[in-house]
Amino acid sequence: MLLKIILGILGLGIVVFIHELGHFTAAKIFKVKVLSFSIGWGPVLLRKKIGTTEYRLSAIPLGGYCGMEGETAYQKALEENLPEIPLEEGSLYSVNPMKRILIAVAGPLFNLLFAAIALVIYSSIPYTYYTTPAQVILASEYDSQYENFPAETSGLKTGDIIKKIDGKNVSNFDEITKFISINPGKELKLEIERNGQAMELTLIPKLNPETGTGEIGVYPYIKPVIRDVGHDSKAMKSGLKTGDKIIEINGIPVENTLQINKIIGNPDIDSLKIKYLTAGNSEKDTTINFDSSGERKIGITWEYIAVTEKSQGFFDSIYKGIKGTIQMTALTIKSFGLLFKGIDITKAVSGPLRITYMLGEVTSAGFSAGISQGILVLMNFLAIINISLFIMNLLPIPVLDGGLVLLSLIELISRKRIKPKFMYYFQTVGAVIILMLIIFAFWMDISFFVK
Repeated sequence: MLLKIILGILGLGIVVFIHELGHFTAAKIFKVKVLSFSIGWGPVLLRKKIGTTEYRLSAIPLGGYCGMEGETAYQKALEENLPEIPLEEGSLYSVNPMKRILIAVAGPLFNLLFAAIALVIYSSIPYTYYTTPAQVILASEYDSQYENFPAETSGLKTGDIIKKIDGKNVSNFDEITKFISINPGKELKLEIERNGQAMELTLIPKLNPETGTGEIGVYPYIKPVIRDVGHDSKAMKSGLKTGDKIIEINGIPVENTLQINKIIGNPDIDSLKIKYLTAGNSEKDTTINFDSSGERKIGITWEYIAVTEKSQGFFDSIYKGIKGTIQMTALTIKSFGLLFKGIDITKAVSGPLRITYMLGEVTSAGFSAGISQGILVLMNFLAIINISLFIMNLLPIPVLDGGLVLLSLIELISRKRIKPKFMYYFQTVGAVIILMLIIFAFWMDISFFVK
């Protein structure tokens, strides 16, 4: 657990450092004094002053800041009843609005650049993932909550093989899920194969209000062919082996693993009379008995597809990294838009505590599967966080970078300097909004950990 927390904090620290480094670099370029550069908030643990800048490491590692000369000069103007913000040399408001805009957007742009670099690294590493064929089962046949979902109402049937979605080939269930998840509310044309016959149908993925993703109500159709039998498991003791295909349980014919799982999950069944075909196509019988402990696992791993993504060359990795950044940015913007379209914000929003936990969790799990897998997971997650930070910080909300961009644009277009009183009200409203969002995010995080 401690390792996961450390990994999460380090990951989030990198993201914050990159963001603040963007502001710092732009400020230095445009001769704006940087008074402090901190990783973390709260009490300062370490500090070192170089030139006019004090570099800090602060106690709360869930943020950071780049303090520039004159950022709060509007407060001084109000206190001294000045008509305009004083323009001291090296202060933020002493440079022209265009330079201020560039300083403001530099932080988010550095996050976007880092996301692209992370995805370039991701594209350069070969990896294998495991999935199932592009054959589906109607979820409504096994779970009533999926009744009248798009798959059922469109005419899709259990056993159908999806060949194309909107003209794009799909070769496995993961590709189907990915395509459906990013297109909630959009009409999609499916080309399918049913009993050897080609067919077409259309459906509109339903928005899942908890995740903000689309879903149609299907499960993967997995044929009951055994890939592996756990050591000393019920299945091994019964004589089942790799390559065996289960065809009947307790007199009920089975064609997919979901049917088997439903039978095994029935607490009223205390034994399984199994009929199966061996790898040599011989028909055999065996029995698995359940004891009073309530343990229903039998120790079988089903056949799956191993898909290997080869490493890309240098230029191909750059191309795929940039393309992936554009696609991920577009998807994230779309996800932000869903916050206003019925998505359950209490379940879709994560605060810094939960993000840190998730980052540590997935990174730790990735590295436990191997160094390459760990790097892949880390790069992908860092790309997601950086792109989210890029978009969020450019929102025209006071206190955020987008708020400074908005004020500077107003000044640039009107050719009039912003009055201190307007700046005060603008920043106060922003501070209240951000404080409410922080409290909400922390409350959601605490609720998540309690649950």
